[in-house]
Amino acid sequence: MKGMLNIINMRHIVRIEHIRDGQGIWRSKYNVYYMFPELTDRHSTYNPEGMKTPYADGMTFIEDEHYCAYTSIHKLRKWVKPEEIKELTKHGYRVYLLKVPTGKVQIGKSKQQAVFRKEDIYSQIDITDKLITV
Repeated sequence: MKGMLNIINMRHIVRIEHIRDGQGIWRSKYNVYYMFPELTDRHSTYNPEGMKTPYADGMTFIEDEHYCAYTSIHKLRKWVKPEEIKELTKHGYRVYLLKVPTGKVQIGKSKQQAVFRKEDIYSQIDITDKLITV
């Protein structure tokens, strides 16, 4: 935990990452996204209805410094289906509810995704089992 931060000025975001390397679905060296064509299509910049890149969504993104997350559990469920989450867990992925100081999180123009730095995480809770049993 980071010192005596004002916990009122915190933002909750939701991230899927691999337990071995801490990387997300697209950057993990254990990636299995090729097994999920519909998930990949929903996140494709070639799909007009797809998730935008952080840049196209108005955020600054520096590779190996910034990480992506969904802005809420509701947004995660919009972009990643429960059966996909369940299958991803079989390959070492977990879903985390992160609490990050509001000033340390960039929210995209779409309000769907966020960018943050891992060193700014105030707390992290594994919520995977709650999502796959609902």
